[in-house]
Amino acid sequence: IKSFKPVINELSKYYKVYAIDFPGFGESEDPSKNYDVEEYSKVVLKFIEEKKLQDVVLIGHSFGGRVIIKLVGKLGFNPKKIILVDSAGIRPKKTFKRKIKEGIFKCIKKVAKLLFGKEKSKKIIDKFKNKMGSEDYRNADDTMKEVFKNVINEDLTEYMPNIKVPTLLI
Repeated sequence: IKSFKPVINELSKYYKVYAIDFPGFGESEDPSKNYDVEEYSKVVLKFIEEKKLQDVVLIGHSFGGRVIIKLVGKLGFNPKKIILVDSAGIRPKKTFKRKIKEGIFKCIKKVAKLLFGKEKSKKIIDKFKNKMGSEDYRNADDTMKEVFKNVINEDLTEYMPNIKVPTLLI
């Protein structure tokens, strides 16, 4: 909510605005289990139902866009409109360079296991991941690291054709 505050303040001049911090983000507590996009979508649905909101316009930035795609495209929630801002969820085809990087990383994992054993190699790999991963990933606890992996690896392309409400892409 904090990072979206200027947008919330501006929209509040014209509309009734509700904003939530997803479990594990902002001021909320970490999820009690390893969430995926669908779990987060259910959090939004529960919030809408508890508040008895009608004619909802959903705005999702980045990960929030993922949640909206799943909420509308798979779970069948029918908002008035949706706005996706720098939305994530569509995985691009892997480039040759990306495939090479992943192959090298897998080789490093196997070699490290052979040379150093399971425990020590895990520490080496974790150190490597922490250097290479995003700042959000590096700062996350173990549960949220697993959540990030679940979320980032899911391609939501199959749900796009199910979205029939007016949609603005920014």
